[in-house]
Amino acid sequence: MPHPTRSRKATFRHVFASLMLWTSLSDAETSIGPVLTRGYGTTLFRIKMVIPTTGSEPLPDNTDLVGQSELEYPLDVQLVGFRLRQEFQNGRGKAVGLSFSAWTNYTDPNNSMVDSDWFGSKVQSGTATSTVLFKFSRTESETKLKWHGGEAGMDLGRYTLLGNPVSYGASLRVDAFSMDMLGVRGWQRAPDQPPITLDTLSGQLVLTYALIRVIPRIYADMVLFERKWVTWNSLLSLSPATMAWDHDDHVLRRKSSDTFAFGFELGYSLGFAFHLNSRMDLAIASDLYWSWTRGKMDQRFYGDDPFTDSEDETGLRIDDVDNRIIGLAGGISLGLNFFF
Repeated sequence: MPHPTRSRKATFRHVFASLMLWTSLSDAETSIGPVLTRGYGTTLFRIKMVIPTTGSEPLPDNTDLVGQSELEYPLDVQLVGFRLRQEFQNGRGKAVGLSFSAWTNYTDPNNSMVDSDWFGSKVQSGTATSTVLFKFSRTESETKLKWHGGEAGMDLGRYTLLGNPVSYGASLRVDAFSMDMLGVRGWQRAPDQPPITLDTLSGQLVLTYALIRVIPRIYADMVLFERKWVTWNSLLSLSPATMAWDHDDHVLRRKSSDTFAFGFELGYSLGFAFHLNSRMDLAIASDLYWSWTRGKMDQRFYGDDPFTDSEDETGLRIDDVDNRIIGLAGGISLGLNFFF
């Protein structure tokens, strides 16, 4: 097994060599620089399922017992990263732009993960369906987050719209999130009963989740205003094939879940580049992305759920649970671009 320090050094050398090879192309303008970002927003898991009633009093044929959970994970963290861009002429004399950026967080979220739960009944009457839900729990947990991401893009062409230059292209973004939730605070209640306040398990691991999102995008970047000292641009993006893989472990309930979800994403970014001199820009940008994916969740109990009085759930599987992963997040970033 190679020594880990040497492996990291070798990886850094390979990345550095690749960057140098990229920037060594003739007739090319290259910019590279650091970026600090204040992230905001959430990722929401909306889970709906029919609750098995084995061993319970039978329900009418047109009635199902249903449950719904919403887990809202915060993304209000500080991120640090870099971006690299190169523009050059291809063999046909057309301008080509390549870009790459990467980031990671260096703080945990200020906000907590919020877990809300409902149960109720769904009644089918002819073609109409009515659902009545009762919210019986809302809890929060301290959140520890690791977030690594990167995006590579390529301009595919340029044109002019209303006198403004526009470049369009495609990119691929990948985000990897890993979260640990600690402690439980909030309330729970039974029907016709006052809520019970909870504040327990402080510092104890109660839930983990890992999420990977792969986002192929097409984009259009328009220059809205350009002067010798500043450039103002606006970027719209669309992902028609956003993919998400999730694995979570409800440590307290001894249950793990896996989801693959598919959907789309819309994005908007507004940026300013202040040209400090011929070799350096100060860049300020704000962006916002909304994503919607849907898939089926498979749940498995790897132990007996200590919070139920029913039979031992060890080995119980609940498959094809409806799971919607909805993201509304963005950031405000500050960076420098060095040209050479």
